[in-house]
Amino acid sequence: MLMSSIKPYDEQANNCDLYATGLSTRHFLILGIVNILTRSQTRDPNIRKMSKFAGTWKFVSTENLEELLRAIGMNEDFIAKSRDDKPTMIITVSDNNIHMKTEGQAGTFDENLTFDVCSEHKLPTGETYQMTISKESDTRMKAVFTGTATPGHTIYEICGNELHMTSTAGSVTGKSIFVKA
Repeated sequence: MLMSSIKPYDEQANNCDLYATGLSTRHFLILGIVNILTRSQTRDPNIRKMSKFAGTWKFVSTENLEELLRAIGMNEDFIAKSRDDKPTMIITVSDNNIHMKTEGQAGTFDENLTFDVCSEHKLPTGETYQMTISKESDTRMKAVFTGTATPGHTIYEICGNELHMTSTAGSVTGKSIFVKA
């Protein structure tokens, strides 16, 4: 097939109606099916790659947690329970959803999220908040939260066999590190 026989993209008509002289309807049908299959498999390559987050994660360390919890409006009882807490996080990823369950002596956070959709959640203390989580790469996600005393965001990032969670509320930033169990 000669390149000169292909009709280019028509910007004014806003369509990508490519055709080549001499190709049958059957050929176009086959090319169309291949195109659809290729697009569906590469629709969002991060969905398959997000599996790096899946698994059980054990707490290793934290920095500035108490100040961060105060900034988002957590009560002193919850902050006291969190001081020596060594929670476990279990993450599962499927299609466009992620389930994150964090269990520790301070309570349980159980979040079922759909990427790029705002949803409401409840803290162990009973307060509700809204969160939207987005994929930034196969090793990085960003969750934006509102409904707390100070809105903010959390970056979840895979660094080797570690999961780094960096949360910012206003001008306060805290970091927690988990290791794959």
